[in-house]
Amino acid sequence: MDKREYIIMTETTIAVTPIKKRVNSKKKGNSHELVIAKALSKHLAPLEFKRVPQSGSHLGGINSVLVKKYSEEICKIFIGDVTCINNGIDNINFRFCIECKSYKTREDIVAIINGKSSIYKWMDESRIDAAKANLQPLLIFKYNNTPIYACIDKSEILPDGLSSIKLINGDYVVLFDDLIQITSFWITSK
Repeated sequence: MDKREYIIMTETTIAVTPIKKRVNSKKKGNSHELVIAKALSKHLAPLEFKRVPQSGSHLGGINSVLVKKYSEEICKIFIGDVTCINNGIDNINFRFCIECKSYKTREDIVAIINGKSSIYKWMDESRIDAAKANLQPLLIFKYNNTPIYACIDKSEILPDGLSSIKLINGDYVVLFDDLIQITSFWITSK
């Protein structure tokens, strides 16, 4: 724990305030990915999920040109942030490429309504990666002190009874805890 402090002086008061420790955003993102992998493994057993090594950087971004060198099955392991490590077990297939985001500051509802939110950019990232692996895109995100949300592509049919917010581009935002309960949404049978 960082015990360094700094002093604030004004004409009438002196206050000692602890210096806030800087948040390691990579560590925060990794932690969020682990939470998602554990939740998926618990609710979608016998399927198991793990964080993707280097979280998509192996075949994402400028490295996307390497995709054609790999088989589709290998691409599914290295693309996205969380992957199913035993896809096909018991004739069950996981159908999503998951992009995870964890941010400190909540976005303004006006930015979301006007299409200026990061959610749109993050979902586009998920779509690009999902296409590489021949999977469906899914964004799972959260902000500090909020529940976890999932953004579902507009091409998906929402499960009955699931509360959602429809974005201006047609995608849907739902509570992850509600969505994880609907096993049939996540998987397909061979």
